[in-house]
Amino acid sequence: MEKPVEEYIRATFSFLRVLKESERSRTTLAAKEDGKLVVVREIYATGLPYKEVKAIEHPLFAKIFLTAEEDGRTWVVEEYIDGESLQELWERGERFSAAEIKAMLREMSEGLAALHRAGIVHRDIKPAHILRRGGRLHLIDFDAARTFKEHSSEDTMYLGTKGYAPPEQFGYGQTDARSDIYAIGVTMRKSLPEEYSGYLTPIFAKCMEIDPNRRYQD
Repeated sequence: MEKPVEEYIRATFSFLRVLKESERSRTTLAAKEDGKLVVVREIYATGLPYKEVKAIEHPLFAKIFLTAEEDGRTWVVEEYIDGESLQELWERGERFSAAEIKAMLREMSEGLAALHRAGIVHRDIKPAHILRRGGRLHLIDFDAARTFKEHSSEDTMYLGTKGYAPPEQFGYGQTDARSDIYAIGVTMRKSLPEEYSGYLTPIFAKCMEIDPNRRYQD
């Protein structure tokens, strides 16, 4: 039997097609009565900081219209961003210049600063979660996000994507803003040709230090 929140969402939005599905969540493209497209996330977990993200007004993040927990799940209805991910752009052969990456790095840093001021760590920054629409970037998918706990020694759940997440994200300490800095360093470095050795190289190297204390601190 459908619960009130799920019942309300299914009655309010017409589900069109599944965009992404995993053992942790299902993301569906849906439409409102007026035809406006939205994204509905059904996440098989609770305690995620979507309400806190909803309160942050920054163009890097999709607008969240509704979020609620019910029966061990989190439901989120958010803005549909009709763009392409950095991963999709790369896979179809598009390459970025150092100047473009510098601009992206600044744009991402400004948005992450707002997120980190709210005490939230994204924990899954990677090319597939960064969309580009109309020249602007948007960071999506907070299914692995958490709030920073000052007196905790490590995370209780080890989530993230290997190759982008820092060592502390897999049981070597608690994640914080510096963990996202590591991931954005990896993401931006991988968006440049392997042979690149220009002025951004030392910036990426500092972002990607194994020891969080040797990275940029914010």
